Amino acid sequence: MRRDRAVGHGCFSRAEIKGADEVFITSTAGGIMPVTRIDQAPIANGQVGPVTRRLIDLYWQKHTDPQWSTAGNIRERK
Repeated sequence: MRRDRAVGHGCFSRAEIKGADEVFITSTAGGIMPVTRIDQAPIANGQVGPVTRRLIDLYWQKHTDPQWSTAGNIRERK
């Protein structure tokens, strides 16, 4: 995968999102989640793009690598 791709983060208009080649959102718990539609309209071809798919693969490789992750104990709050 090329490393010279332009990326952006922040607040985007609906028009900018609809015109994007690929869109994803990310969170600590959810990892990388592709966005393929907005307002019922497809983004690009409506499929997960190759860059997003590659980032998902890399994320999960690192997620299971002990050098990149630490297991934790989750306790229920009372």
